[in-house]
Amino acid sequence: MDDQLLIRFLTHCCTPDELEQISRFISEKKENAEHLFEVEQLWSLKKEIRFSDKKKLDEAYHRFLSSLESSDDKSTSMNVPKRKSRRLFAVSLSLAASLLIILFLSIKLYQKDTSYSMVANIVEVPIGQRASLTLSDGTKVWLNAGSRLVYPSQFSSKTRTVELEGEGFFEVTKNEKVPFIVHSSDIDVKVLGTVFTMKAYPEEEVSVTLSEGKVELLSEDKVLCALQPREQAVYVKTNKMLSIQKEVDTESINSWINGGFAFYRQRLDVITRALERQFGVTITITDSALASDFFTCHVAPQAKLEDILDLLKNTRKLTYKTEGSKITIKKQ
Repeated sequence: MDDQLLIRFLTHCCTPDELEQISRFISEKKENAEHLFEVEQLWSLKKEIRFSDKKKLDEAYHRFLSSLESSDDKSTSMNVPKRKSRRLFAVSLSLAASLLIILFLSIKLYQKDTSYSMVANIVEVPIGQRASLTLSDGTKVWLNAGSRLVYPSQFSSKTRTVELEGEGFFEVTKNEKVPFIVHSSDIDVKVLGTVFTMKAYPEEEVSVTLSEGKVELLSEDKVLCALQPREQAVYVKTNKMLSIQKEVDTESINSWINGGFAFYRQRLDVITRALERQFGVTITITDSALASDFFTCHVAPQAKLEDILDLLKNTRKLTYKTEGSKITIKKQ
């Protein structure tokens, strides 16, 4: 199997006969499937990483191409030594893993009728990083630190569904016949084509902020509400209550995309959890009343943690102490 056929497979350009050839190749032996699995990971890293260092990413991509050339020179088969392919994958992945960890549950297996199974891809963004990717329908997604997105390699003809844990900004490609649905552990967001932000971290309130278009919030397939532009819905998990705020500052709320912070009347413990995800620190609030107190702050992109803590301190409600990566906040 030559590398051109492999490229056509990775870019979804194979003919039905070529797809059958790929399928036979995978089923011949376990090593073939493992090698194709690793190669597809490298290809996806080149396609999907946006915030990674460009020089390092290009180096990983060229290593990928070199592995194909080396494999083609030695044999017409893709059955290269397992140890070599794994070493290539480890080196290339380590160059990009500082930003984005992409885990593929399995390779794309094509059926005989030329349609292929929906294979889930998982994107996990490490603490202190952000990432963006483009889905198969053209929808663009930005993910904040500590977020996890599960999505198919190719959407079906009936629905476009992804799963989010964390915070994501979505620019959804419009398709009136195929709705786009974002699942979270508590509520779902259904759109046809719009721009919105969804925040769904574990143990935090779920919020959906609409910038353009229209969205519906659902729970157990029941519509909770529909949002208009510049509206934000907040769902409290403990009592399952939903509130809507109008005329919100969407630009400030979405400032995290460029590395900024914006909190409007947010509990201090919610703010500190966001700081922990962004800066990789542990923050302890010694006073429970202080933890539930509300703060408003807007911080420019690339601000240092100390600058943000000083901004909170200037409210004269708190003081803080730093010991390495551990920070203690006390009532002033």
